[in-house]
Amino acid sequence: MRNWIIKMEKNGIILYEKANNFIFDFLVKEILNPYKGVLIEKIDDGFDTKYYDFSIDKYFFTLHQTPMLGILFFPTENKSLKEDFSFYEELSSLLKNRLNDKI
Repeated sequence: MRNWIIKMEKNGIILYEKANNFIFDFLVKEILNPYKGVLIEKIDDGFDTKYYDFSIDKYFFTLHQTPMLGILFFPTENKSLKEDFSFYEELSSLLKNRLNDKI
């Protein structure tokens, strides 16, 4: 059973409804390689809570995992999701498709 939900929230997009280190790491690799993302900073507690900041072109966002929320991403630098909605919607769909191909 897949737990993909791609749910838009006020300030971010929930990609997966549970914390899952394998899926989080896969998403990080996808952002870095095919999408030419740049990892700016990462905070990892060694368990299930992680914050990784990325940039792709002019877009800055955080991929976040927590046991309470699952895996989500949201814009950084005080930007709203609505400002660049098409970029975030496209990226979330591409990541979902890549993961579905993998599992």
